[in-house]
Parts: sequence; C-alpha cells; structure tokens
Amino acid sequence: MTNRNITELYKSGMSLAEIGTRAGVSRQAVQQKLKRLGVERRDVKDKMQTVRKVLDEQLLRDLYLNQKLSYKKIEKWFGVEHKAIIRNLKEYGIPIRTGENADISRRSKTKELNRKTLKDLYHEKGLSTYAIAKIYGVSQSAVMHLIREYKLKDKQI
Repeated sequence: MTNRNITELYKSGMSLAEIGTRAGVSRQAVQQKLKRLGVERRDVKDKMQTVRKVLDEQLLRDLYLNQKLSYKKIEKWFGVEHKAIIRNLKEYGIPIRTGENADISRRSKTKELNRKTLKDLYHEKGLSTYAIAKIYGVSQSAVMHLIREYKLKDKQI
C-alpha cells in the first residue's frame, strides 16, 4: 500500500484500524506512518460522531441476557466492535456477566497461540492481526496484546 493510498483512505474517513486491516498492520503502525507523512489527525469529536452507534435496547437485552450470546456473536449481529456493545450495555444499565457466566476469556482462547505459532503466522506467512484473530476466534486487540507480550516486532508499511 502506497503512502498516497494510506493518506487518501484516511482523509476519506476510514479509521486507522480499518486501514491497518487492509494493509495487514496494526492501527498504531498506520498512525505512526501518517504522522511521519505529516498528515493532520482528525478531531476526536468528529471521529466519535461517526463511529458511535446506538444499538436497539430491547434487542440487545434479548441477545445478551435472554439468549446469552457472547460479545463476538452480538458484534456480528449489529456489525460493530465489542467496545460499542459494552458501552451500550452500560448506558442501558444492563448488568455485564462476570465469573462463570462471562464470555470465554482472551487467555483461554489464545492458549494454543504460542509465540512460535504467532511468529509464523504474523511474520513468515504475513497474515494480518485481523486474519489471525478470525482464525482463533478472538479480537484483533487480543492478538496485538500477544504480539507485545511475546515481544515480536511490528510489521512495517
């Protein structure tokens, strides 16, 4: 992906995470690249207005409390990230499940994603953090966390 493509995508309103997913790098790598290119950051208020989604309260209550769906399944239903799910749960006063009723933790989902496997997928095979997350059924941030924990080098764009 060229510097011009990255700049154009960002200026068209695409998020850093979305650009990173397309380029196969982290959101932070895109942010650093834009900074090096001298591209001015969008105002956070503008970002929040375009990204913030209000989910239907009744449907969210039904999916989360009655059907006991995980964040991951609710994300797919609404087409949003888990942060939007959590924010809406809190805003509607819906109790977040904890303990044995909670979603499977990131650690238990990523047990089989050891350093060697992650290094092979990320560096050798060139998979993006998004693609690895999909394979293992975890969030992209969980994969990024493991990359930092295992002290693997970030990809460069």
